[in-house]
Amino acid sequence: MKGLYAVGEGPELGPGRRVATAAQMRTIDSRAIGEFGVNIALLMENAGRAVATAAEHWMEEQGNAGPVLVLCGPGNNGGDGFVCARTLRARGHTVILWRLVGPGDEKEPAPEVQLHRALWEGAGGKTRTLDGGAGEMGSFADGFAALESAIGKAGVVLDAVFGTGLSRPVGAPFAEVFGAIVASGKPCIALDVPSGMDADTGAALGVLLPAVLTVTFGALKSGLFRGEAAGSAGAVLAAEIGLPPALLADLEVLGAGRPER
Repeated sequence: MKGLYAVGEGPELGPGRRVATAAQMRTIDSRAIGEFGVNIALLMENAGRAVATAAEHWMEEQGNAGPVLVLCGPGNNGGDGFVCARTLRARGHTVILWRLVGPGDEKEPAPEVQLHRALWEGAGGKTRTLDGGAGEMGSFADGFAALESAIGKAGVVLDAVFGTGLSRPVGAPFAEVFGAIVASGKPCIALDVPSGMDADTGAALGVLLPAVLTVTFGALKSGLFRGEAAGSAGAVLAAEIGLPPALLADLEVLGAGRPER
């Protein structure tokens, strides 16, 4: 798959050969935008489309025809999820999208996330929201029941809930949703890192959503290969999303072959 690399493969300054911490990726993203003029909305577009391609390939290999359930968190990982959902829908797949919002989350996402949500909805997609901060418990219960129904109907779940910035234990409503997915046995494909995983250490931050496949962006994340949660990443592919290769030059170089877990 063009632009997607297995661990240890690809060009020396490519995403399959370099390993980064969450802080290093934030610096790289910031420099790409500030010094090279890279558009963050374009990075999201490239990331989401890369996951769509990887998900299609996985579904073909597994004989899994969907529907595809996409779970979007309130941050930039959610923006990648909107792109992935729009791309898969444009390619003929049945896509159901739910946005998960916690009690302390910003109700107004970043402009780039809002842009990709608008593009998804402008193309005919529907966004359903489960708000953990909803004042009426009956309203939350109804929404959770509807999401559980969607989980039951899904062929695969795309996890675009948390990216590399997660540093606190997973709380409501995310923990309840993750638990329902795990109980259902539905396969998950993670965007960047599995939600609930510390991107640096691989530690599980409360409830972890295991993946059969993780598509990570720009560089490999160190937590995918260490710690108690590392084995929950499944197969790992690294996506080239438009970051200048020169910015990866100072990252740790991964030798050929898959690291020990």
